[in-house]
Amino acid sequence: MTQPLTGSSWAGAGLNDIDPRLLERGGLQAVIVRDYRGADTDISPFEDDGVTVNFSPFAQDGTIRDDLLAARLVNGVWTVNPNPNEGFVYVGANAEDGGPERNPNTTSDDLFVLQSKFPYDSDITEKGKTISFTMVDTLKPLVHALENDLPINDPDTGALVLKALGAANYFVGSRLDTKTVDRQILMFFAKDVEGLPLYRVEAVPRCRLDNQDAKNRTKTDPDAVTLDFKVLPDTYFVIPDPDGSGKLVPGFDGVWIGGPAWDAFAGGGS
Repeated sequence: MTQPLTGSSWAGAGLNDIDPRLLERGGLQAVIVRDYRGADTDISPFEDDGVTVNFSPFAQDGTIRDDLLAARLVNGVWTVNPNPNEGFVYVGANAEDGGPERNPNTTSDDLFVLQSKFPYDSDITEKGKTISFTMVDTLKPLVHALENDLPINDPDTGALVLKALGAANYFVGSRLDTKTVDRQILMFFAKDVEGLPLYRVEAVPRCRLDNQDAKNRTKTDPDAVTLDFKVLPDTYFVIPDPDGSGKLVPGFDGVWIGGPAWDAFAGGGS
């Protein structure tokens, strides 16, 4: 474009166009998890046509769907959901500073030449991501399963196979062999914008336990379980090509944003 003859002020140039409604902090958070079971747990956002919804954490009216969880707290009793559901289990309360931490990591290789102290070229050689959260409801059988790499869902049907809370002769332990169970995680975040709910749901299509922090139970602090999960590629997870072609390409992870507040933003802005 040709350089204009005259300009404008800070505000006139658009540099004061900030919008605090777009800030994301605080609010509600939740983590749900189920076993990864290949094609049976495909959470690609769209079907092959790139238009038809394949999976979404939202119902068609933009609210959070209520068929995600395989167990619910009903009148003070944890009850297996008798209705058709997606087989996820809620991890429960997180420590105040133990909400879901998303940690991308990148490694690059710089090429240097004798004629400069600055990199002559650089190429990313490794990218990855880990998910971490701290659970304080350590009596939950789900927490025991995550700690010990035990199954949550039946590998064939997806039905819940966790031991029941309060079961007689309850015992859980770690295996001596090297068997691991891949998981699938959805992380929910919610806040109000001008009195309307806004939801953000981040998806980890496939991950594996990578690290466990030490536990320390004191007079004032409860036992807390902090687990790190390494995100791994999911063969079945495809997303719209970022180039806008409408084609589906292999994806690594993703995020859905919705709710009445999001709908209210509609208007063609950026």
